[in-house]
Formats: sequence, C-alpha cells, structure tokens
Amino acid sequence: MMIGLVLCGGESKRMGTDKGMLRHGNYTWAEYAQQTLHGLDLPVFISVNEGQLPVYQQRFSNPELIVDCVFAKGPLAGLLSLHFNFPEHDILVLACDMINMDAHTLHTLIRNYGEDEGVKGCFFGNNGRVEPLCAIYSSDMLTQIAEQLDSGQLVHFALHKIISYFHVSIVPIADHVKFANYNTFDHLRK
Repeated sequence: MMIGLVLCGGESKRMGTDKGMLRHGNYTWAEYAQQTLHGLDLPVFISVNEGQLPVYQQRFSNPELIVDCVFAKGPLAGLLSLHFNFPEHDILVLACDMINMDAHTLHTLIRNYGEDEGVKGCFFGNNGRVEPLCAIYSSDMLTQIAEQLDSGQLVHFALHKIISYFHVSIVPIADHVKFANYNTFDHLRK
C-alpha cells in the first residue's frame, strides 16, 4: 500500500517564514500539497518538526501530523518518521513548496513505479539528477536506510546521494515548471 507525505518540516531559512503556512489561493501551501496527494486517493500525512506542531495543529488533525522523531537531518527525518509509523507502506512524498505540482504528473510517477518490481523507488529526473522531494520511496528502501542510520553507517543525509545507492526507476521530467520549488519570495515573483 502507498501513503502520501507532505514535507513541511524544513527551517525555511531562505524564505524567512514557514513555507507550509504561506497562501496559495484559499489554501496554505501545506494544504494545497495535501489536496494534490488526496487527488490520488492516498491517505496523506503532514511532516513537521516539533517547533511547528502548535501552528499545524490549528489546521490539521493530530492523526495527520507526523512529528520528526528520528536523528536525521533534512527531509530524511520526515520520511523516516513516517516510515517508523507505517513500516509496510511505500511513501509518495511531495515537498510543500512544489506548488505547481499536479495529480496528473504524480499519476505518471505511480504508473512507472508499478512497471518494475525490482526497483526500490521511483523518481523524476533529467541528466543524471533526480528530484528527491517529489518521489516514491519503497518501504524496503526506507527500511534499509533506517538500518544504516541505526548502525551508524549513514554518513550523510542528502537524499540524492542516498538514492544513488539503490536501483530506482527514473521518469524524465516533461515540464520543469511543475518541479519548481520556491525557497525565497524572489522565486515567487519570477
């Protein structure tokens, strides 16, 4: 089974404010990403750090919120925190700042993931680079990463480096606009 995860737990240093709480139409970015994943008929969870919890509890129910509970940095903390709660589930992750993403593009990812049983995940990418924040991570892949973390073998937390050690499926990016992630207000104006 697959579940969805909206990553909101970053520090948003470059933006200067919590990106998940920025507005996109009638929704916050976190709500918008959640709605996009709900369009795939997936249960969806929102990844936050402990400091964000009070604000997110005002917009989401407690069962939807996954608070970082592992000693990992960056998006990996959110992924593994959800994995520890649902270890048998594959995770379709979407960063909250990818507000141009749509369900149709994500369906392409899901279709490609199901084509080869031997892969540990499915990622969009081009020219040898993968997009780790809009991707599918298999439960097996996350279990292996968690084991490496527990044993002290995981020497870095950068997802693109971790992914390179696994057999994954790569779907070419057809529309780069869908994959824009907004880290500063200047990015939004472009």
